[in-house]
Amino acid sequence: MNTFFFISSFSRSGSTLLAKLLNNHTDIKVLNESWVFPAVSILGWDTLNYNQQRYILHIYNKSLNVYDNCAPVSHEICQGDSIPFFSFYNKMLRNDTRLYGEKNPVNILHLPYLKKNFKDAKFIFLTRNPIAIANSYKNRWYTNMDQKTFLYRVTSVIKTYYFSYKKYFNDNSMITVRYEDLVRNPSLTLNQLCRHLEINYDESMLANIDDFIFNAEN
Repeated sequence: MNTFFFISSFSRSGSTLLAKLLNNHTDIKVLNESWVFPAVSILGWDTLNYNQQRYILHIYNKSLNVYDNCAPVSHEICQGDSIPFFSFYNKMLRNDTRLYGEKNPVNILHLPYLKKNFKDAKFIFLTRNPIAIANSYKNRWYTNMDQKTFLYRVTSVIKTYYFSYKKYFNDNSMITVRYEDLVRNPSLTLNQLCRHLEINYDESMLANIDDFIFNAEN
Protein backbone atom coordinates (compact mmCIF):
# COMPACT_ATOMS: atom_id res chain seq x y z
CA MET A 1 0.00 0.00 0.00
CA ASN A 2 1.26 3.45 -0.91
CA THR A 3 1.89 6.28 1.56
CA PHE A 4 0.49 9.67 0.60
CA PHE A 5 1.09 13.35 1.15
CA PHE A 6 -0.58 16.42 -0.27
CA ILE A 7 0.93 19.77 -1.24
CA SER A 8 -1.36 22.78 -1.05
CA SER A 9 -0.58 26.46 -1.04
CA PHE A 10 -1.72 29.92 -1.85
CA SER A 11 -1.97 30.04 -5.62
CA ARG A 12 1.21 31.37 -7.30
CA SER A 13 3.35 30.45 -4.29
CA GLY A 14 5.94 28.10 -5.74
CA SER A 15 4.19 24.76 -5.38
CA THR A 16 5.43 23.68 -8.82
CA LEU A 17 9.02 24.38 -7.78
CA LEU A 18 8.55 22.40 -4.58
CA ALA A 19 7.03 19.47 -6.45
CA LYS A 20 9.97 19.38 -8.89
CA LEU A 21 12.50 19.33 -6.06
CA LEU A 22 10.64 16.56 -4.23
CA ASN A 23 10.37 14.58 -7.46
CA ASN A 24 14.18 14.46 -7.58
CA HIS A 25 14.05 12.12 -4.59
CA THR A 26 14.26 8.47 -5.64
CA ASP A 27 11.53 7.43 -3.18
CA ILE A 28 9.04 10.24 -3.93
CA LYS A 29 6.63 10.72 -6.79
CA VAL A 30 4.60 13.93 -6.93
CA LEU A 31 1.67 14.15 -9.34
CA ASN A 32 0.78 17.55 -10.73
CA GLU A 33 -2.80 18.77 -10.29
CA SER A 34 -4.78 15.72 -11.34
CA TRP A 35 -8.04 17.43 -10.19
CA VAL A 36 -9.27 14.05 -9.01
CA PHE A 37 -9.43 15.13 -5.37
CA PRO A 38 -11.47 18.31 -5.85
CA ALA A 39 -13.91 16.26 -7.95
CA VAL A 40 -14.53 13.48 -5.43
CA SER A 41 -14.57 15.97 -2.55
CA ILE A 42 -17.18 18.23 -4.16
CA LEU A 43 -19.28 15.25 -5.24
CA GLY A 44 -18.93 13.59 -1.84
CA TRP A 45 -17.83 10.25 -3.28
CA ASP A 46 -16.21 8.13 -0.56
CA THR A 47 -17.00 4.98 -2.55
CA LEU A 48 -17.20 4.61 -6.32
CA ASN A 49 -19.53 2.47 -8.41
CA TYR A 50 -18.45 1.35 -11.87
CA ASN A 51 -19.55 4.51 -13.71
CA GLN A 52 -18.00 6.73 -11.04
CA GLN A 53 -14.74 4.82 -11.37
CA ARG A 54 -14.76 5.43 -15.13
CA TYR A 55 -15.38 9.14 -14.58
CA ILE A 56 -12.57 9.54 -12.03
CA LEU A 57 -10.22 7.54 -14.24
CA HIS A 58 -11.08 9.88 -17.13
CA ILE A 59 -10.11 12.92 -15.04
CA TYR A 60 -6.91 11.22 -13.89
CA ASN A 61 -5.86 10.22 -17.42
CA LYS A 62 -6.41 13.76 -18.70
CA SER A 63 -3.92 14.98 -16.08
CA LEU A 64 -1.29 12.61 -17.47
CA ASN A 65 -1.21 14.51 -20.77
CA VAL A 66 1.35 16.94 -19.32
CA TYR A 67 3.90 14.13 -19.05
CA ASP A 68 5.95 12.87 -21.98
CA ASN A 69 5.48 9.23 -22.98
CA CYS A 70 2.95 8.53 -20.24
CA ALA A 71 0.26 6.13 -21.39
CA PRO A 72 -3.22 6.41 -19.88
CA VAL A 73 -4.34 3.93 -17.25
CA SER A 74 -6.57 1.24 -18.74
CA HIS A 75 -10.28 1.26 -17.86
CA GLU A 76 -9.84 -2.44 -17.10
CA ILE A 77 -8.96 -1.46 -13.54
CA CYS A 78 -12.61 -0.47 -13.04
CA GLN A 79 -14.75 -3.10 -11.41
CA GLY A 80 -18.46 -3.83 -11.23
CA ASP A 81 -18.69 -3.68 -7.45
CA SER A 82 -18.41 -0.42 -5.53
CA ILE A 83 -14.95 0.28 -4.13
CA PRO A 84 -13.63 2.86 -1.65
CA PHE A 85 -12.07 5.82 -3.44
CA PHE A 86 -8.85 5.29 -1.47
CA SER A 87 -8.54 1.75 -2.89
CA PHE A 88 -9.37 2.85 -6.43
CA TYR A 89 -6.81 5.64 -6.29
CA ASN A 90 -4.18 3.09 -5.32
CA LYS A 91 -5.15 1.03 -8.36
CA MET A 92 -4.63 4.02 -10.67
CA LEU A 93 -1.04 4.46 -9.48
CA ARG A 94 1.21 2.16 -11.45
CA ASN A 95 4.61 2.82 -9.88
CA ASP A 96 5.85 1.14 -6.74
CA THR A 97 7.04 4.30 -5.00
CA ARG A 98 7.41 4.69 -1.26
CA LEU A 99 5.75 8.13 -1.10
CA TYR A 100 3.13 9.54 -3.44
CA GLY A 101 2.32 13.24 -3.37
CA GLU A 102 -0.38 15.25 -5.11
CA LYS A 103 0.40 18.91 -5.79
CA ASN A 104 -2.54 21.25 -6.17
CA PRO A 105 -3.00 24.60 -4.38
CA VAL A 106 -6.75 23.98 -4.06
CA ASN A 107 -6.14 20.86 -1.97
CA ILE A 108 -6.35 23.15 1.04
CA LEU A 109 -10.06 23.65 0.30
CA HIS A 110 -10.64 19.90 0.45
CA LEU A 111 -8.72 18.92 3.57
CA PRO A 112 -11.77 17.52 5.42
CA TYR A 113 -12.28 15.00 2.61
CA LEU A 114 -8.58 14.18 2.31
CA LYS A 115 -8.13 13.64 6.05
CA LYS A 116 -11.25 11.45 6.15
CA ASN A 117 -10.22 9.20 3.26
CA PHE A 118 -6.41 9.25 3.61
CA LYS A 119 -6.15 8.85 7.36
CA ASP A 120 -2.34 8.53 7.60
CA ALA A 121 -1.51 11.17 4.99
CA LYS A 122 0.85 14.08 5.57
CA PHE A 123 0.18 17.63 4.42
CA ILE A 124 2.42 20.47 3.25
CA PHE A 125 1.20 24.06 2.97
CA LEU A 126 3.35 26.55 1.09
CA THR A 127 3.05 30.25 1.90
CA ARG A 128 4.45 33.31 0.17
CA ASN A 129 4.54 37.06 0.74
CA PRO A 130 1.06 38.22 -0.37
CA ILE A 131 2.54 41.16 -2.28
CA ALA A 132 4.59 38.70 -4.34
CA ILE A 133 1.46 36.59 -4.86
CA ALA A 134 -0.45 39.63 -6.11
CA ASN A 135 2.41 40.56 -8.45
CA SER A 136 2.47 37.04 -9.86
CA TYR A 137 -1.30 37.12 -10.40
CA LYS A 138 -0.97 40.41 -12.22
CA ASN A 139 1.80 39.15 -14.50
CA ARG A 140 0.17 35.79 -15.22
CA TRP A 141 -3.58 36.35 -15.49
CA TYR A 142 -4.71 39.90 -14.82
CA THR A 143 -2.43 42.13 -16.88
CA ASN A 144 -5.22 44.26 -18.30
CA MET A 145 -7.64 44.19 -15.36
CA ASP A 146 -8.57 47.46 -13.66
CA GLN A 147 -7.05 48.03 -10.23
CA LYS A 148 -10.19 47.74 -8.09
CA THR A 149 -11.34 44.48 -9.70
CA PHE A 150 -7.82 43.08 -9.51
CA LEU A 151 -7.48 43.83 -5.78
CA TYR A 152 -10.90 42.33 -5.08
CA ARG A 153 -10.08 39.13 -6.98
CA VAL A 154 -6.68 38.61 -5.39
CA THR A 155 -7.70 39.39 -1.80
CA SER A 156 -10.76 37.14 -2.13
CA VAL A 157 -8.66 34.18 -3.23
CA ILE A 158 -5.98 34.73 -0.58
CA LYS A 159 -8.59 35.08 2.20
CA THR A 160 -10.41 31.92 1.08
CA TYR A 161 -7.23 29.86 1.10
CA TYR A 162 -6.04 31.37 4.37
CA PHE A 163 -9.20 30.60 6.33
CA SER A 164 -9.19 27.00 5.06
CA TYR A 165 -5.53 26.66 6.07
CA LYS A 166 -6.03 28.32 9.46
CA LYS A 167 -8.27 25.48 10.64
CA TYR A 168 -5.35 23.06 10.41
CA PHE A 169 -2.49 25.32 11.44
CA ASN A 170 -1.74 23.26 14.59
CA ASP A 171 -2.50 19.86 13.06
CA ASN A 172 0.45 17.49 13.56
CA SER A 173 0.03 16.12 10.04
CA MET A 174 0.55 19.60 8.55
CA ILE A 175 3.84 21.42 8.02
CA THR A 176 4.02 25.02 6.80
CA VAL A 177 6.81 26.08 4.45
CA ARG A 178 7.63 29.61 3.30
CA TYR A 179 8.49 29.99 -0.38
CA GLU A 180 11.12 32.56 0.58
CA ASP A 181 12.85 29.99 2.82
CA LEU A 182 12.70 27.37 0.09
CA VAL A 183 14.60 29.52 -2.41
CA ARG A 184 16.93 31.10 0.19
CA ASN A 185 17.96 27.87 1.90
CA PRO A 186 16.57 24.90 -0.07
CA SER A 187 18.73 22.29 1.66
CA LEU A 188 17.49 23.22 5.14
CA THR A 189 13.87 23.49 4.01
CA LEU A 190 13.93 20.14 2.19
CA ASN A 191 15.53 18.50 5.23
CA GLN A 192 12.62 19.75 7.33
CA LEU A 193 10.14 18.42 4.82
CA CYS A 194 11.83 15.02 4.71
CA ARG A 195 11.64 14.74 8.48
CA HIS A 196 7.94 15.58 8.30
CA LEU A 197 7.43 12.93 5.62
CA GLU A 198 9.54 10.46 7.62
CA ILE A 199 11.99 9.84 4.81
CA ASN A 200 15.74 10.39 4.54
CA TYR A 201 16.97 13.56 2.88
CA ASP A 202 18.63 13.02 -0.49
CA GLU A 203 21.04 15.62 -1.91
CA SER A 204 19.78 14.74 -5.39
CA MET A 205 16.70 16.77 -4.52
CA LEU A 206 18.73 19.89 -5.30
CA ALA A 207 19.54 18.77 -8.85
CA ASN A 208 18.66 21.42 -11.47
CA ILE A 209 17.39 23.78 -8.79
CA ASP A 210 18.77 26.87 -10.56
CA ASP A 211 16.94 25.90 -13.75
CA PHE A 212 13.75 25.30 -11.78
CA ILE A 213 13.95 28.68 -10.04
CA PHE A 214 15.23 30.99 -12.76
CA ASN A 215 13.27 29.47 -15.65
CA ALA A 216 10.00 29.35 -13.70
CA GLU A 217 7.16 31.81 -14.28
CA ASN A 218 6.74 34.40 -11.55
